[in-house]
Amino acid sequence: MAAKEFLRKIRKLDRDIDRKIQRLHELKEMSVSTGSFDYSKDRVQASTAADAPYVHMLEQITELDNEISADIDCLVDMKEQVEWMMHSFTPKQQAVIRSRYFHSYSWEDIAMLLGCTVRNVHYIHQAALQNMDRKML
Repeated sequence: MAAKEFLRKIRKLDRDIDRKIQRLHELKEMSVSTGSFDYSKDRVQASTAADAPYVHMLEQITELDNEISADIDCLVDMKEQVEWMMHSFTPKQQAVIRSRYFHSYSWEDIAMLLGCTVRNVHYIHQAALQNMDRKML
């Protein structure tokens, strides 16, 4: 796998974790809110041994929480691999990779951070990717 593809996976996984955390908060909010009953419909149902409605929601919360934990473990491992590969990079190359793929900064923000042009940031980025590609072989 090429370095750029690996780094994009890190960004995607990070965004996926954020979305899952948002969904987890939504589920937790719904689990503590009170439900309502629709009295407009006539229903006669026999008593069943079905689980209460909140049980399904608690299962979803637990499952999503486990997914988030597994994703975070994977993300940490991937970031550690990148950090190991970057040990011989220039400080600017390290800053570009971390800013772009770990913190999702725009090219313009990275240029301001480093005090250079966006074109120079792209040059630094390309050099970092080439170094990383060599290490991934």
